[in-house]
Amino acid sequence: MLLPSMFISTTQSYLLMSYEPKDSGRKKISKKNLYAAGTVIAIIISVPGIIAFVVAWKVGGNMFTALIISAIVYFISMGFSVKISKKMKVVSED
Repeated sequence: MLLPSMFISTTQSYLLMSYEPKDSGRKKISKKNLYAAGTVIAIIISVPGIIAFVVAWKVGGNMFTALIISAIVYFISMGFSVKISKKMKVVSED
């Protein structure tokens, strides 16, 4: 069986191993800003799902139905968090 790596010559493999991308001139984000952005995204994802679970459980009384509803809300909130994180990235690069 031929593997794709068998078709790479020695020179090409050396170049692939020694490749280091150059600094593109972007500002580096500090750990504090990274943790703050991660915390905001975690809150955006978790709070709506927890609220949906509690409300669905109290109103419907069925835990399984509440879990399904909260899972749907989690997926929706993950979609919004991707959009928000992209906007946060643009703001942090300016």
